[in-house]
Amino acid sequence: MPIGTVADLQQAQSEIAGLNKKIIDPVPEKILKSGSPIYIYNVGPWRWIRSMASLGTYTIMECPPGQRHSPPLVIPHLIRETIPHEASNWRMGNRFEDGEDVALAILGEGPFQSKEQGYSRVGVFIAKGEEPTEQELVKAENLLRQYRETQVAEADAYWNAGPQQYQMIVAEHREAAAALGVEREWVKPIRETIECPGCGARVNPRIALHAVQQGGCGAIINRERYEKMEWAS
Repeated sequence: MPIGTVADLQQAQSEIAGLNKKIIDPVPEKILKSGSPIYIYNVGPWRWIRSMASLGTYTIMECPPGQRHSPPLVIPHLIRETIPHEASNWRMGNRFEDGEDVALAILGEGPFQSKEQGYSRVGVFIAKGEEPTEQELVKAENLLRQYRETQVAEADAYWNAGPQQYQMIVAEHREAAAALGVEREWVKPIRETIECPGCGARVNPRIALHAVQQGGCGAIINRERYEKMEWAS
């Protein structure tokens, strides 16, 4: 079997690269620059990442502490995507996506997406201009507050359901309570549990008793707290 030189190998690699090279149909620059960009802002403390398949991944930055909103995620008015050419294996054609449609999809509010699970509820919004208006900021902040209120209500429900549900209370619930300035027993993570003297289940040592209504056995857990309750007097 003949062995070629380094120059032969480089020439072969160059020829293979040429065969695999794709020619992309040109697009006039003025078409790509037409229209105004779309600006997405965030008033919440969380960073959001949305995968848009062949269009790539988009990141909405969190709002920095002490600021009213995040830096913008800027979406071009027209988004170019290269696709295989229908008439040639070595050419690539172009497909264009409307920037506003892409922006709505990033927020989770496009076609076939559930708006109830979109990012608007947590303070993300599309501004009408390059900078957000006071009205837009207030609306986003109100939606974020409403979301946090639902998080606090959800955590209250878990807490009231008894020790078996305490593990469902997570950092997001506690962040919501802290942001709203509300005080709850469940705001501080429960780091200590003890064995219930009645049934042996692991329980919060701060509860008065292992309530039957909440799936417990009825045993007294914290006698000092129990004796302060109205029914103990």
